[in-house]
Amino acid sequence: MGTAWWHENEELVLVDARKPNFKKTEFGILPIDLILADLTPAILNRIKDS
Repeated sequence: MGTAWWHENEELVLVDARKPNFKKTEFGILPIDLILADLTPAILNRIKDS
């Protein structure tokens, strides 16, 4: 897997965010094969506390 990104305002995590998973198209950047997930309250609390 690639890098994970945390979107604090949306409380979501984006996993496998590596360069090959983004394709440049005439319409802009197209994400491919990314994993977007809500976090459980327990994990969310651990992130916020760190």
